[in-house]
Amino acid sequence: MTDVLDPLALERLDFVARRGDPKLVERLVALFVDDTPDRLRRLREAFESRDDATVRAVAHALRGSSDTFGAREMVGHCGFLEYMPREWDETEIQLHLDGLVAAFATTRAALESLVSSQET
Repeated sequence: MTDVLDPLALERLDFVARRGDPKLVERLVALFVDDTPDRLRRLREAFESRDDATVRAVAHALRGSSDTFGAREMVGHCGFLEYMPREWDETEIQLHLDGLVAAFATTRAALESLVSSQET
């Protein structure tokens, strides 16, 4: 799991949960897992319509939520999409979109494993 999620980010979440809401991590994971597929769909639609501003805005929001869990690979792909060069390079953008989808799959699995291990 530590190769997908940054242990320091998880430590911060655990610290906050222990200080207040013990279900915080579980609720944040559920929100992230539920919300991300729609954001990925919006990114794909913005890419297909060459809507640079929407690609950047959705990538920015997704980067922030991914960073909450230290989802390094997702943060990296979102960072590229948020700050991509003004010249529209479809191949490079497609590479990062595909990478982001794959990174979400591994991140989701790691987060679900994290939540299930906390329940036991």
